[in-house]
Amino acid sequence: MRSAKAAAGQVTYASAADAMSLAVSGVGGTLSVNLSAAIQGLSTDVPDSGALRVVADDRTSLALTVSDGGAVTLGVDADGDGKVDGTIPTNWAELR
Repeated sequence: MRSAKAAAGQVTYASAADAMSLAVSGVGGTLSVNLSAAIQGLSTDVPDSGALRVVADDRTSLALTVSDGGAVTLGVDADGDGKVDGTIPTNWAELR
């Protein structure tokens, strides 16, 4: 992911359609990260919009949605059926 100046003073951390795969020890497989909306904001410290999804090999996933003021909602699909089983409200500072 990157941080770059965007139009109208926006800072873009990552662009929509960016993707990566990570092999993480202790996870037992690969994690795929896909952005569905650019993570961006007016500050280099806290984004105010964006969305990404992390999917494990067993299809379990975590969706991260950023909104105004760095508020973040995590949507957890614990059984891999593609449906959110629960949400966790948090903020960008807590995740950094």
